[in-house]
Amino acid sequence: MRGRYAALSVLALAAGLGGGVYVERLYLNPAVQGGSEGPEILYWVAPMDPNFRQPGPGKSPMGMDLIPVYAGQEPSGDPAEVTLNAAEINAIGVRTAVARMSEVQPRIETVGFVGYDEHLTSHVHTRVEGWVERLKVRAVGDRVAGEQVLFELFSPLIAAATGDLVRAVEDGDPRILDAARNKLMS
Repeated sequence: MRGRYAALSVLALAAGLGGGVYVERLYLNPAVQGGSEGPEILYWVAPMDPNFRQPGPGKSPMGMDLIPVYAGQEPSGDPAEVTLNAAEINAIGVRTAVARMSEVQPRIETVGFVGYDEHLTSHVHTRVEGWVERLKVRAVGDRVAGEQVLFELFSPLIAAATGDLVRAVEDGDPRILDAARNKLMS
């Protein structure tokens, strides 16, 4: 009696295992079946790198399962184009709506930052010691036109060099005149 139950148990286990393999191949894994029903698989690509192609299923360099590309579903070549199948659209929760004309709210509240263009600004530095006697532009951000006087500067060094130039002109000596001009220009 015991042998009979053991034989029946082994037979039932074998039948269950065979039925499970059959159901798995038939219903759960149709790509392995290789039947001619359905569209033809052209090649397999990596999900993250469409340039990685293989003739059959397998794993991508990143360890992900390759995705089949069917006849008629070849990518267009435009890198900005995204195509999703129905399962992917459902998985990420895409919602669509009909486009319609309507008025936009006239008031928009937002935050912004205003700054100046540093490429359109310039700094003025004098090469001599001295002080500003009259300031023509008073505030930071005032607009300034080309050739506009910004300030009047008094410098003891420039005053002395100017006096030397005046004396050289009065004396008429060309060597002293050139030396006075060079001193004033430097």
